[in-house]
Amino acid sequence: MKEEGASWDEIAKAVGHSVRSVQLKMYAIGAVNVIKAPDAPQNLVKVKTLDDFTPREIIKHLYDLGYRIEGEGRLVLVKKEYVNIGSIVGEE
Repeated sequence: MKEEGASWDEIAKAVGHSVRSVQLKMYAIGAVNVIKAPDAPQNLVKVKTLDDFTPREIIKHLYDLGYRIEGEGRLVLVKKEYVNIGSIVGEE
C-alpha cells in the first residue's frame, strides 16, 4: 500500500493498528529506511540558568528570600523567628 502511495493513516486504518505501530513494523521488516517522527507540537521549555538573569535581578531575588549584604561584602541570611514575649519578660 505504501508503494502505491497510500498514507500512513490509510494503511493503519486498513490493518486496524495505530500509525506508529505500522511505521515501526514497516521499518522492522525493511520496507522503509527512515521513519519520520510524528508531527506533534514541541512544548519545550528552556530551563533558566543564572546567566539568564541580570545581577540586579539576582540580588533582588536573594533580598526577597531574606538575604542581606553586610559589612565587608558578607552575605547574611536574616531569619524571622517568633518568640513568646511572656517568656522573655518572665510573665509566664
